[in-house]
Amino acid sequence: MRKKLYTAFLSSNYSGLKNERSIAIKKLLDANVFPVTMEHFVIGSTDGFKDICELIDDSDVFILLMGTRYGSRDERGDNKSWTEKEFDYARANGKKMLIVRFAPLDALAKSYRDDMTDEEVIALCPDQNADDTRAQLSFARSIDREMVTSVASETEFSDVIGRFLNTIRRDPNVAGWIRDVSLSEIERVLPLGTYYHCHLCDTQPGYLRVGELSITGGDGGYNLHFEGRNYKGKVDGGKISVNETKYTVWNGDYVLDPAEKTLRGIYSARKTDVDNKGERVIKPGTRDGIHRFVITDGEDGECFMHGTSQDAVTEDRDGKECNISVFKTREARDKYVLKYFEDED
Repeated sequence: MRKKLYTAFLSSNYSGLKNERSIAIKKLLDANVFPVTMEHFVIGSTDGFKDICELIDDSDVFILLMGTRYGSRDERGDNKSWTEKEFDYARANGKKMLIVRFAPLDALAKSYRDDMTDEEVIALCPDQNADDTRAQLSFARSIDREMVTSVASETEFSDVIGRFLNTIRRDPNVAGWIRDVSLSEIERVLPLGTYYHCHLCDTQPGYLRVGELSITGGDGGYNLHFEGRNYKGKVDGGKISVNETKYTVWNGDYVLDPAEKTLRGIYSARKTDVDNKGERVIKPGTRDGIHRFVITDGEDGECFMHGTSQDAVTEDRDGKECNISVFKTREARDKYVLKYFEDED
């Protein structure tokens, strides 16, 4: 029997639970479970919540992390936080879920009284306004306590996620998304071989990584295996220069859906140099992340695969998302890069 792979939608306030989200994402990646999060996917339509619902629908399980902060609200809709809306949707659609409450929320709930003034509520939770604190406590009370696991330490939290992942693997009602796909079927959609790619980042002007990508057959439940190398690049005077002393090597295992022409996988990247990003230093080392690609019908040499690359959030990295484009020829890639920076200027 082939190993199943799973996706987990991770829902929480972001700014108040960065460290906890980082722990969860790493635990999921280590277990070959895709963490579907708002760090990882760009909402593309004008109805952003519709996109979120589609991501929840496509995920096998839903993980809710609850701290003291309520989070940003849908101010044009029902004024609930996006996290609460995500939970409501997942619960209404019967998603298997894990709900984790962290110790500060439990402590806040014990200290709070309904007759408190706004000033007293803010004194309890000074990092948000009183209305948001009351909303978060109301949200927490709306969830059946038997559904909730409270944790008081990082170790306990990591163990809780691990036990939950073990339960979904034994649950026949959690489908997973692995498929048996023959190599000939794969190659009709994505021929194996060497390709040329570029990484660009719309939120970071001047960011450029270029390199080669080798695609071979996969194993252990995955259809494909990628081996890549990214060099730090720069465009100046209509030419691309590459610093071969600054590079990242990466590899990953991927699952192809031939019918949808989509590809997703978990990668591990080893960075060899130091990057200075203002006050923050990105150190050498190994990081995990996820890729998601769509395969198009490009002509010979043209870009035929677009996607996103997303590092997991770490101590020195915010989980920047990059756009990846893959080409059949180096010339087509370089032409695309030059046009991109020409338009950027």
